[in-house]
Amino acid sequence: MEKDETRFTMRIDNKLWEKIKILAQKSKRSAVKEIEYIFDLLFGNSDLEDLTDDMNELENLIKQAKVIKKNSETDKQNKKSA
Repeated sequence: MEKDETRFTMRIDNKLWEKIKILAQKSKRSAVKEIEYIFDLLFGNSDLEDLTDDMNELENLIKQAKVIKKNSETDKQNKKSA
């Protein structure tokens, strides 16, 4: 019986790979299965037409989260130096 899977090779930044391995360990999955899980969360229920909109929305949310995190870290540093 043939599996409904595609095999491919992927290059990934070492720091990102380490983060994925940590997530995978916490989830009790292999790193590869963790990547598949993340992809499924992002794309699993989307129609092809919606993927571009979904990716743009995700990029905007990530940018907003980074700004919030940076502001929070700046606030903590300001409180320490005050």
